[in-house]
Amino acid sequence: DEGPRDDLPVYDLEHCDQDALFALVRETVSQLVVPIVGDMACSLAIVGGRIKVTIDCGESSGRLVGREGQTLASVQYIASRIIAKKLGGTVRLRFDAGNYRERQDERLHELALSLAERVKKNRRSLSTRPLSAYQRRVIHLALEGDELVHTFSKGEGLQRRVIVQLRRGDASGAIEEAEDEDAMIVDSFELDDSETSDERDQ
Repeated sequence: DEGPRDDLPVYDLEHCDQDALFALVRETVSQLVVPIVGDMACSLAIVGGRIKVTIDCGESSGRLVGREGQTLASVQYIASRIIAKKLGGTVRLRFDAGNYRERQDERLHELALSLAERVKKNRRSLSTRPLSAYQRRVIHLALEGDELVHTFSKGEGLQRRVIVQLRRGDASGAIEEAEDEDAMIVDSFELDDSETSDERDQ
């Protein structure tokens, strides 16, 4: 969800020369980011099958993030394309600056919990607005341990969203699963809507 899909194989992050890979990522990030913010530093870590790129550019982080995260998402996408071409395989990247992505993840987690509580209270399915593959995953993970509700993705391409609904029954058999076709769409949280089509169309 954070890289190009040109029918290239997925690059093996676990068994590659990580020092060489990280050197390539740092070089690519520097070439793209320095013209925007000037001096910067970045730290890299492999987390959940992707390379997390945390960029420290001080007070210039807002310039790098851009309006609703659009600049950060664009730089991330371009970096993914460059690295994939050089490696001959796709590498998923996750850029962050000024804790922007971290704050977005927190808001998604809050949204998931809020939706779950409303579903339990009103006994009616609820739907998010269309989200990227990464955003949907955050919501699924936030509620995977909830014994009263479950989640699933629905829709095609850019319209894929998450449905939160009651499980088919609790211990007393009182909870009935609502039809997802009747799910109300909830859009009460402001979230990053700048994901590229490559991130969404999964």
